[in-house]
Amino acid sequence: MHVEYVGYIRVMSSTRIRELNVVYKNPSKVDVRVAIVFPSTYQAGLSSLGLNLLYYMLNSYEYVYAERFTFDTGIRSIETASPLKDFDVILVSLSYELMYPYFLKMLHNASIPLFSKNRMSSKHPLIIAGGPAISGNPEPLSEFVDVFVIGDAEPTIPLLLEKILEYSDDKRKLLESLPSSRGFYTPIHREEVIKAQVSNLDNTFHPIKQIQSLTVEPVYGKGFMVEVSRGCSRRCRFCLEGHVMGLRRDRSLSVIKKLISKGLEANKVNRVIFYSLSFFDHPEADKILEYVVDELGVEASIPSLRPDTLNKDRIELIVRAKQKTLTIAPETLSPHIASFLGKGFTKEFIEDIAKTAIEKGLKIKMYYIIGVPGETIEDIKKIPETVKEILRDVKVHRSEVIKLSVNPLIPKPQTPLQGIPMEKPESIQRKLKLIDRELPKPKAVLDYYPPKWAVVQAALALADRSIAKTLALWSLTDIGLGSWRRVLRETGYKLDSLFRYREPPYPWSFIKISW
Repeated sequence: MHVEYVGYIRVMSSTRIRELNVVYKNPSKVDVRVAIVFPSTYQAGLSSLGLNLLYYMLNSYEYVYAERFTFDTGIRSIETASPLKDFDVILVSLSYELMYPYFLKMLHNASIPLFSKNRMSSKHPLIIAGGPAISGNPEPLSEFVDVFVIGDAEPTIPLLLEKILEYSDDKRKLLESLPSSRGFYTPIHREEVIKAQVSNLDNTFHPIKQIQSLTVEPVYGKGFMVEVSRGCSRRCRFCLEGHVMGLRRDRSLSVIKKLISKGLEANKVNRVIFYSLSFFDHPEADKILEYVVDELGVEASIPSLRPDTLNKDRIELIVRAKQKTLTIAPETLSPHIASFLGKGFTKEFIEDIAKTAIEKGLKIKMYYIIGVPGETIEDIKKIPETVKEILRDVKVHRSEVIKLSVNPLIPKPQTPLQGIPMEKPESIQRKLKLIDRELPKPKAVLDYYPPKWAVVQAALALADRSIAKTLALWSLTDIGLGSWRRVLRETGYKLDSLFRYREPPYPWSFIKISW
């Protein structure tokens, strides 16, 4: 039984970083220096379209110089080796909650006071945080961050830079000048916040040049990343991104073609990596893939797909795009669990899609959720039973044809399931062992998100600002499960509420996500 890596972020080796498309400016000749902090690995940062968007959008302003920091490259910038504490602004992008302690650890290592109340003088950087996890619930970091961006970055950056220049010597006036009606949340005066949202992707900045490492392979491989759509209209009840990003907005086929054509040349790559919550929901998805595969003759990578958007022709397109693995997210095979999650497909349909893909030479990765209220052992058994039936009906001699990623249900803010209880990790672990025991190895293998880490993630996702002391102390440790338990004992912070129903108002109820 394999476990997905979620624990410590390992420090990079001494391998010298060499990159294409780096922006170099003279730091002494700009008005604002911005540190873009990505508190995960350098490798993961290479696959972050959001990081690239921030980097090139900010650097498109002549008076701004944005440089990058990742946890494993340390507290000096990748571009000029400048100390983190010397920057005017620290902008941190937080995709998920377990990045929080690593971000705080970076501040501590850079000798920057963790708590915002100790950074009110202009000698300290202004700290700004954004990202999907922040749009869901910024409160766990509200004692540390000066201002949060709720929603999309593109409409907020111009106003943010304008106010930074106007109030460069008065942090308090700067914070008071950022309107909550435009997506800014300043914890020193909490009020209703309206999410900032891009309405037309065709008129929105998209980075053509992207950082291309010559020494480190990105998590998703090398290629030009292109966002074909943002948001999602499916509204699966457990999905944070689907709820905080809003209704789906598509880039037009003509704009996507231009981006891809220019991007492949600017980045010296022959592969396109598509970003979308549901790629084939784009009305021109087939034409986009046909353009890449047939007209340009390059490879493509498509993210996790809804099974009901697939058919034989689309699977064939994916094969021609030279993608090796088809990733689908059934989530469950039980009708009553499907109804609860707001997503579900018949067992027979999943089997047909998987068989077709395997016969075409693809490997299959399937995402499932367990630990749902009302779930039975029979529901759990359907997962390995389906895998057995798929493999019994196709002739295949390869190992690891099917990989299951089975994850505990983690209630997330801003979703319809934000108030439900989690299942205890011991119970989840027994279900995982059952699934693993029944899988026909080595053709089918199990990856899973460790239940004890799921509890930590839920604790950070659903917390109010009372978690600040616990989070601060944990960030000064090795950020492991053992130190998490020690810090909980030291601070007396309780996790009991995670395992019972919770009622509104929630800590994040003041954030208004428009649909």
